Amino acid sequence: MARFLTIIAAIFIWSGSASAQTKVGLVLPLEGSVAVPAKRMEFGAMLAAGTLRDEMRVKLVSGGCDDEEIDNKIATLKKADVDIVVGPPCFSGALAIARGLNQDGGKSVPVIALSTRSSGMERARSYDGLPIFEISPPARSEAATVVQNILPRFNGEPFAIVDDGSVYGRGLADAVRLAADEAGLRAVANENFRPLQRSQVGLVRRLAAAGAKAVFIAAEPEDVLTITRDIFQYQPTWQVAGGEAARLVPFLEGANRLRDGLLAIRLSELKLLPDAQLGNGVDMERLDVEDSLILGYIAIQIASTQANKESGLLGNSFDTVIGPIRFSADGRASVQAFEPIVMRGGEWQPLP
Repeated sequence: MARFLTIIAAIFIWSGSASAQTKVGLVLPLEGSVAVPAKRMEFGAMLAAGTLRDEMRVKLVSGGCDDEEIDNKIATLKKADVDIVVGPPCFSGALAIARGLNQDGGKSVPVIALSTRSSGMERARSYDGLPIFEISPPARSEAATVVQNILPRFNGEPFAIVDDGSVYGRGLADAVRLAADEAGLRAVANENFRPLQRSQVGLVRRLAAAGAKAVFIAAEPEDVLTITRDIFQYQPTWQVAGGEAARLVPFLEGANRLRDGLLAIRLSELKLLPDAQLGNGVDMERLDVEDSLILGYIAIQIASTQANKESGLLGNSFDTVIGPIRFSADGRASVQAFEPIVMRGGEWQPLP
């Protein structure tokens, strides 16, 4: 049903007169590891596009997170002569698109990345002068939430920070370490590990030797699960926590055998205005409204305005189904905050 509506909306909106319409490029990776939320973003975007068909047209481009194909995506967007781009939900792709569309000295084409939270956006805007924006929490808010809401749950026990060496893991670990130091909380050990191993008992032994009795894991959910399982088996009194990526742990094979207690953080749910309607004739009672769909919807609401052609996104307030949104001077529109959670009975629950 969702794909049917998406295809109909795309065909309908890309037809008709373009003289007064904003041409929007919608770039989402509809295959691969982030395909599920990307397709929900696409569905939300097309619902919005269906209600705004007099103001805009949408060019859907599948991809945007694969560096090997990004040049083809940029060429497609150039051929469509888009005025603004929404997506993709990965900063490297959004940055490449912003560079590719704004390097010839022609019209400025803003790019709105969705939920990437990259600290590289400041440099792209300040030093490269690129019109790149994000709808996401601030880049360092994940680390700040860990330090403010998770580390105090270690009850003063000596803790370690470990990461998988990836861009995400290392960046989060460094940010948590810095924020913790500023708060007077110093880790007794900082370790990295080889990801995607069947066992991390060796890591647990190193942490124990360093005197740790609690661990924060900056890694992908598969490694959070493995390390947590080994800690719960060999050091059952330790506290264990992960970042936002750990929210996917309950969906992994073997997670149902974990005992209660793993800590993590997640983004608070987006809330629609009481009278919000997502599309013409849409049965809101039957529609599965979740954050990815809402992100796609509000991004198209913002992108459809004529202000994007004239003065850009800064300095304007945009009415959306979740309320007014304004981009700050750093190019971000923060629409969600992080909240601490704990896994109980195989499910995440708010941390009291």
